[in-house]
Amino acid sequence: MPHAVKRKSTAPLATIDAAIHSFRGERVILDADLAKIYGVATKVLNQAVKRNRENSRPIFFSSSI
Repeated sequence: MPHAVKRKSTAPLATIDAAIHSFRGERVILDADLAKIYGVATKVLNQAVKRNRENSRPIFFSSSI
């Protein structure tokens, strides 16, 4: 029988909503805010994004990464 995966609770919607900024008419979440939501260091988040670039939809990540 497979082991149950223990997951962290999801971030409250108010936290996510507060992290969304408007920039040039686009809604964005800064990498530092997204890292805080996921509970990881910003550097670790950016490394994961770079490693999984081909699996990510381009709308989610800026070209500055």
